[in-house]
Order: sequence, then C-alpha cells, then structure tokens
Amino acid sequence: MVSVLDSPSPPHRVTSASARSPFAEKTAEAEALKTVLAESGAFSRMMLTAEERVILETDFGWDTQSLLRNLVEQVKTCAVPPISSFYVGVAGLGETGNVYFGCNLEFLGERIGATIHGEQFMLANAFFREESRIVMFAVNAAPCGHCRQFINELPLASEIRVLIGPDVNETFEKMLPFAFGPVDLGSSKHFLDAFDHRLALQDSSLISDPLVQAALEAAQRAYSPYTHSPSGVALLCKDKIVCGSYVENAAYNPSLPPMQAALVSLRASGVTEFNQIERAIVVECKSAPLHQKHSSRELLAVVAPDATFDCVYAIPSGHA
Repeated sequence: MVSVLDSPSPPHRVTSASARSPFAEKTAEAEALKTVLAESGAFSRMMLTAEERVILETDFGWDTQSLLRNLVEQVKTCAVPPISSFYVGVAGLGETGNVYFGCNLEFLGERIGATIHGEQFMLANAFFREESRIVMFAVNAAPCGHCRQFINELPLASEIRVLIGPDVNETFEKMLPFAFGPVDLGSSKHFLDAFDHRLALQDSSLISDPLVQAALEAAQRAYSPYTHSPSGVALLCKDKIVCGSYVENAAYNPSLPPMQAALVSLRASGVTEFNQIERAIVVECKSAPLHQKHSSRELLAVVAPDATFDCVYAIPSGHA
C-alpha cells in the first residue's frame, strides 16, 4: 500500500460484507487502523489531514461516516478521565476535509467544572488549526446538554450531522430542539468565525517576550461576543509555545476558559504530560467584566505545580 501515512504494513481490506458495518471488526481492521494512526503521528497531532482521510477511506473501503465512527473507537483511548472513568472519543469533519480528534480530560484535585469535554476538545482543536466550520462529527456516546449548548455556537450548527455509536445519524437540530444561542442575545457572530479584538498591551515593552506575544495573539482571536472579555493563554513547554483563546457561550456556563483551550493545543502538539509546562502567561483586559487570571493560575497549579505564571493586561480598542 502506498500511503502518505507510511504504515509499515497494509491494513486488511474489508470484504463487501464487513464494509456494510460502520465499525471495523475488533481484529485485523481495528488493529491496522490503530497502527496507522500511531505511526503516522495522527494520535500526537490529534487530527488527520484531508489527504490522509481520503487515503484511509480508500484503503479500508469505508465512506467518511464509517471512518469517523471507527476513529472514535481509537481516539477515546486518548482520554484522561481519572474521576469519571468514562472515556469519550470524538472525530469531527471540517469544511476543509480535515478530521479533528477530541477526548475528555479531567483533573484530579481540581473542581469538576474545569473538565474539558470531548466535544469541546475537538472544537478547540479545530479552532487551533484555524478550521472555519464543522460539518459532521462522530462520538461514542450522546453529547451531554453542556456540549450541545457549546456546539450551538458554531456556524450553521443546525445542519451538522451527528453520528452516535454505530447507528445514530441525526442533524444537530434534532439533538437540540428549541435551541438558545447567539441570535437570542443579538449576536450575528459564531465560534470559528475570524476575530481581531485589536488589543494593545498596557506595557508595550512586554511585546518583546515571545510568550506574551503569543498570549496576546490568542486574546485577539478570542470568541467573546457577549461579555466582550477577550483573553488568551500561552504555554511554554520544551521550547514549544502553544496558546489557547477564550471561547464564550450564549448560556455562559459552557464557555471554555483559555487555559483549558491552551491545554488542548498542547495535547494536539504532541505533549501528553502537562507537568512539563515551564511557564504560562494569560493576557486579558483589566476593565473587562470577566477575568481569567485566577482560574488559570488555579488549574496550572494542579497540572504543572512547578510552572511560573504571570498575567499581562491589554487595552481594548473596540469590540470585534
């Protein structure tokens, strides 16, 4: 098999009978998919490019829906649920053709509200990759109400196809009837839309610090159409800088803090041990009604107690 995934051995091709099943047999096909994902670096990147997706579909004889369902069974092994012991896997198809992985992350010793849900992980991962829209996603269990509310911030959310387990295929509109979302708060913006809050640092000399610059750029991209409280977090780990932007929700509580978004970015950059974080910066507006400084420092102290933390303030020049 010639493949950009560089699998050392070709996956077992499905027979016409097994091709009708959305799930691979828990033998050769599943093991082959697991091997390809691991050795191609897809697990480390938590994604497949559009080209990689097409090759997998061709090699295994699956359509896109079957591939997404089978990916979920592999991706859920990446979850870290030390509290619930419930493993969630998500695979989302972007408008670009890329596939973004997601899994749930729980933090021992931290409040349960700090948990990153699998669907949130997938969407923050897509945002990190500058995806513009999610058109379909598969998950191994029905999205909870928290995640349905979070998903409702997406462009054309009602049209998204939701695949649950081996059988369910519904539009998101069926998953969240009588939805409350951006339009109810008078917003025409959606998560994954492009934003630029045109922020400037209060202390302009700090822009020479690459970590501060990265956190500022993350804050510029933040999705905060309701409270106008843009913020971003940048993490330094093994000479790698990753960042996360605040993602707001019309129902407020399902909002994703920038520290959690940054941890998703770090995991999607191949780092699985968060205690390797050396330094963190949060950039936010001191005049904003919401602050991320304290909750960011709190979670960092749990996942990386030896890391240093600083908050840098920015000045808003207008709402995006």
